[in-house]
Amino acid sequence: MGLLACASHVACVELLLKHSLMTEGSKTSLAHQLQHFLDASIAAILASLSRSQKDRLCCELLRRSMEEGGELALCLSWLTGHRHLRCWQWPHPLASTELVSSACNGLLNETLTQTLQAALPYLPADEQSVIASRMLAELHGLTQSSGGTSLAESGRRPLSVLTSVVSAQALSTEGLLQCLGHLLSWRESDIYLFSGCLEEATSSVVLFNHAVVHFLAAAVTHRPTDLWQEHWDFVLCSVVAWIQASSETAPDPSVVYWCCYAEC
Repeated sequence: MGLLACASHVACVELLLKHSLMTEGSKTSLAHQLQHFLDASIAAILASLSRSQKDRLCCELLRRSMEEGGELALCLSWLTGHRHLRCWQWPHPLASTELVSSACNGLLNETLTQTLQAALPYLPADEQSVIASRMLAELHGLTQSSGGTSLAESGRRPLSVLTSVVSAQALSTEGLLQCLGHLLSWRESDIYLFSGCLEEATSSVVLFNHAVVHFLAAAVTHRPTDLWQEHWDFVLCSVVAWIQASSETAPDPSVVYWCCYAEC
């Protein structure tokens, strides 16, 4: 579909703008140009779609995102939040059933993880709860004996999905505390990049720490009153340790601080 390809490119541009080092003025100018493009080329198409066409669009987008992930997952997140689809029943019940079934019964691979992150805010509350329970079960099955790299590879994906659950205000207090408990229990392992040179760490461990930063940021932003003193201690100490470890690796400390600010 030409519409999907167009929307995926727009989603990528928006992501690049969000994390770029451009000045705010330049970002604003490009954002206005992007908005004009959206209104001219996509909004009119979405507004003209019939109910059956919207259903087909949503189902096709979800199917392709589950198969390919990447740009299609970005497209899924962006397009389903568009004003011409936001008030529509999305995703289609049959499509969401397939997604939930895949999350509960299938392998949590990268494409499924990305699709769940994109679609979760739009799922019914009961399906969000089912997915959250499944992701918590995935984390519960992990142990420190798995080793740093193995634990990172197994833990990053469910943790990334749970970040979307927290951002959607769909994770129970009990579930939030369970997840934080798992993160705290892994402090004695070699999974956290609290010290040493980042260049010596595996990509799996780096990506896991990136996922932890996102989860903690979501918890602090959306559920601060549910955090206990030990959780706040973990958050603050982790941020300081990550900045120190990053500054010892990166040639320009200002880049490190900007990255931490962008993520948090």
